[in-house]
Parts: sequence; structure tokens; C-alpha cells
Amino acid sequence: PVLQLENMAYLDREIHEHCSLFVDQVRLLTPLDRVAVILFDQELNSSRVAFYWRAEGDSLPDSGPVFTPASSSEKRVLNLPLYDGEGRIGTVLLHDQFGLRLGRQDTEIIYRISEELAMRLENAELNRRIQGEAAETAVLDEIARIVTFAPEIGTVYDRFVGALKKLIDFQRVNINLIDLDQGYFVKKFLGGAVNSGRPMGNNRHPYAGQVEYLIDTGRTLIRDNIAEDLRFPFDQQHLEVGLRSSIAVPIFSQERIIGIMCLRSPKVAAFGRREQSILERLAERIAPALDNAMLAQRLQGREKELAALAQDKEVATGEGGSGQSNLRRADLAHALRSPLTSIKGYASTLLRTDVDWSDDLEREFLETIDREADRLNQAVSDLLDTSPDGELPG
Repeated sequence: PVLQLENMAYLDREIHEHCSLFVDQVRLLTPLDRVAVILFDQELNSSRVAFYWRAEGDSLPDSGPVFTPASSSEKRVLNLPLYDGEGRIGTVLLHDQFGLRLGRQDTEIIYRISEELAMRLENAELNRRIQGEAAETAVLDEIARIVTFAPEIGTVYDRFVGALKKLIDFQRVNINLIDLDQGYFVKKFLGGAVNSGRPMGNNRHPYAGQVEYLIDTGRTLIRDNIAEDLRFPFDQQHLEVGLRSSIAVPIFSQERIIGIMCLRSPKVAAFGRREQSILERLAERIAPALDNAMLAQRLQGREKELAALAQDKEVATGEGGSGQSNLRRADLAHALRSPLTSIKGYASTLLRTDVDWSDDLEREFLETIDREADRLNQAVSDLLDTSPDGELPG
């Protein structure tokens, strides 16, 4: 995993100590020149060498964890499967170049010792997963803060990309905001080593390609090798700059898709279940901020339309009164809706039962609601103070 933790070191030492004890116990029963302990991941689709030992003075060439000559009159390798309560977690390979000299009783003892090793390794791996998940959650909360309290996500792309790279190895990330009611999406953010991070602006684009696919399916899309799956309009351009695999995650708010987050990598099959889990959890955390960004964009668009209509009418009639009235309506809409949008977004976020927010992040949300409520109160007071007899304009 990309995530590096200082407190992971003691977990590696714990595994090493358990395996070293195992080697010492087995060597009392039979000579050994090499031992390898291999652990599987939870899905049993990958493995790692968690421990490797070789005897001092071992004359065999170092061709891997275990070396076995092709011509062998004796059993030189013993494969011990490791099981926990749910299934196989790994294997231990014992090797001696002169042949393992084990009677039935010694073999049974070694199997019992390996069962004890499996229990110890299971506990160590459980601790590793717990520590890893806690660290991932901390980074996801950090990213949520970055996005939530930024005036525009494009202004914090360096911090966003830097934090996300603590969890996932990627070369490019982009976020698109979707307006289902109006039928368009906005390329809001692009970051990474290829096409360095920059705000993408507020230009509207019709649904197409990957955006349209995720709107239709509502499911995460993982593509292991784009070269073998050229289905979207910009696939060839991505290949030309060396991006060969991708993962695209839909972002939902109140069960409606409001955006898409896509990561790309020059490596084939760079993304899997772990990356999908992390990105889907991240999507839940940043959804309120992105929803607010889309609402703010709609408001800005409406204000521009009102201002343009007011100006056109003023030019056509030669009178400024009506135009001024419409402009004041636009000002009123902005003054009231901006804090209302934030209050609604953060309140809805805190009411969600499917996400566990940290105490610090929950407090920041509440402080934001309190601050935006003060803004709303001040805006109403200002409007009343500047209106004759307390009447609102329009």
C-alpha cells in the first residue's frame, strides 16, 4: 500500500519475532537452511513474503525465498499451510539442501507449531488492518477538510492531490460536477503530474463518454487496460500521454449523482478493491462540499441572467428603475442563498447515518453552520436597514 505509517514498524517487528521463534523451534527438530513465510491478502488474490530466513554459511545461490535443485532423491521442501478461523491466510516453506529428515512424530509437532504461528500472525495482521484503516480514515478526514473549507476546489488542488497520494498511487485526478436537472456537467478540477493541477473553469458540457456511463449505471468503473478497452472518446488521448488504467467513482448527494471523481495511472491494473473502497468513502465525505459548489454555480448563473435581463430592459426602455430593482433582487438572492446553501449542506451532512464523522470534523461543520447563520442574520439586518419602513426590495 502507498500509505506509510511510523507505527506500522512495530507490526513488522512483531511478525518477525513470531516467525523467528517458529524457526528456532523447528530447528530443534530438523536442520534447515531456508525458511519463507508468505501471507495472503483478504481476497486471496495477492501475497507478500512477510518473513525470510537463511542459515549462516548457506552456500546455495540466492534465487528466491526457497531454492530446490531439480534432481532430488529426498524431500527438500516442506509446505505448511497457515489457517485462521475463516480459512487459509498463508503458507510456510521449510527448506534443507540435504533433505528434510523428519519422522511422523516430528512432522506432527511441526504442524502444531505452525498452527500456533498462524494464530500469532492472524492477530498481527488484524492489528495491521486496524492501524491501516484508522490511518486511512484520518487522511480522508483531512481531504474532507481541505475540500469543505476551500472557496473553490481548484484553489487547493496541491493539498488535495498531496493528501490523496498518501493513500493511492496515481498520476492524474479529475473531478466533474453534474447537474442532472439542467443536463450538463462541469470539468471542475484536474490535478496530477500529467497536465499539472489547475482549476478547469465553469464551462458547461453535455453528457458524453465516461460521464454518461456513470450517470446511467451509478457504479464505480475500473478499467485495467484502456488499450484493450477503447470505448470512450478521449481514451486514445489518455494512452498517448501514457495513462493506461483508471478508476471512476460516482459522487452522490441525497441519492442523486452530483459528480464523478476519476484517477488515472500509467500502470496496467493499478486500481482494485482497496482503491475503490477508499475513493467511495472519500466521495461520501466531499459530496456536501461539491453539492454546495454546484448550487453556488447555479446561483451565479441565475444572477448573471438577471443582471443581463435588467441591462437589456434598461437599454430598451431608457429607464433605470426596473433594472435597478432586478439587480437588487439578484443581490438579495445572493445574500440569502449563499449562507442558506452552506447551512443546508452541512446540516444534511451531519444528519447522515451512513457516515461516521470524527469529533473534530463534526465540530468544524457545526462551527461553519453557526458562522453562516450569523452571515444570514447580518444580511437580513442590512436589507431591513436599507429598505424604507423595513420593506424588502422588489
